[in-house]
Amino acid sequence: MTPENMDLSETIRVLIDRGALFVGCHSGGKDSQALLCILRSIVPADQLLVLHADLAEVEWKGTLEHAKKDAGNLPFRVCKSETKTFLSMVEKRGMFPDPQRRQCTSDLKRGPMEKAIRHYLKEPGNEHFLRRGLVVNCMGMRAEESASRKKLAPFKLNEKCSVAGREWYDWLPIHDMKLEQVWRVLREANRDVHFAYRRGMSRLSCAFCIMSSEPDLRTAAVHNPELFQKYVELERSQGRSMLMPKKGLPQFLEDVVGMSVDEVKAAMHRRETGESHHVRIESEDDSTYIDVLDPSCAHELFHARLGEPGKASFLSGDPAYLLEDGEVQVYLTREEIISLMAGTMPVDDVDRIEIAKGPLFTASEMRMAMLPYRMPPAPSMEEAAAYAMPCAA
Repeated sequence: MTPENMDLSETIRVLIDRGALFVGCHSGGKDSQALLCILRSIVPADQLLVLHADLAEVEWKGTLEHAKKDAGNLPFRVCKSETKTFLSMVEKRGMFPDPQRRQCTSDLKRGPMEKAIRHYLKEPGNEHFLRRGLVVNCMGMRAEESASRKKLAPFKLNEKCSVAGREWYDWLPIHDMKLEQVWRVLREANRDVHFAYRRGMSRLSCAFCIMSSEPDLRTAAVHNPELFQKYVELERSQGRSMLMPKKGLPQFLEDVVGMSVDEVKAAMHRRETGESHHVRIESEDDSTYIDVLDPSCAHELFHARLGEPGKASFLSGDPAYLLEDGEVQVYLTREEIISLMAGTMPVDDVDRIEIAKGPLFTASEMRMAMLPYRMPPAPSMEEAAAYAMPCAA
């Protein structure tokens, strides 16, 4: 009976007993960390290898170091393309990868990693792995991430790599995990995550990915201004956007991020000089803007524009403005909005809103955990006036 036809847990047990080399592909992200936690729990340490594909300047700073730290005392190897980088590949092709032609994955990750595994089998001291020629390549793709990943087989024979006496399998140990399960695994294992998540990123590896969400792209731009400029310059020189067109129109990074290269640099300068604040207020054309969260001004989600007062405040009955928080719509005064966003609204008032209107993301523990910098909050307009400053978002 072939492994594909056996119960998967039994399949893995048999492969372990046969002395297979299990390779944990580690991008440095949360899914890779959860993957490694699972592998550590079932595979003997002397049958594990942690492998990282180095994407150099296009990945978040510290990614390689974080992956290595997460590997601990397990064998750790780094691989990279010997002929190209992401930026040189885009320059040569005259276009960015797209969902149908993801050369970044095939040329910069999969190819170099397969080559690195073959080399590892030949390293001194690994003669037993070479003799057996039995490899299980473990990756952290999850079905929940996309429709295409949902269709991936959790376990299969890799026919292309099963040559020269090798028997090579591809395994997705966390394929059926939900996002909350991934975070739970990491909490229970007491694993530190890359700092990019605390900046508000939902995924890691390339700072600017063709699959990234708009909030992720905004966060990446402010924290990687020089790299953002390089991507923008590539778009300009090629006349093509990094992202796929939307309704037939190109989506250029500056438009998606909502900031030009110069505005991103200015936001980063404010951060570095300590001139950015937790709460900012602007007045323009008789409208009030309240911007809260990351001092970089990267998160449009918390950039509220208040026009004329509308209905009465849900809490006080005073003239108020409409605040939209996900699917929740509630009228609050400016002072109440600031206290909610700054995390200083009384718990009883938050409870009143959530009981009547639904859960507020702005008041959630998750949102508070996302705040990378604890700036002095401004619970009143008078105190908030000291924080008034231009905001790029």
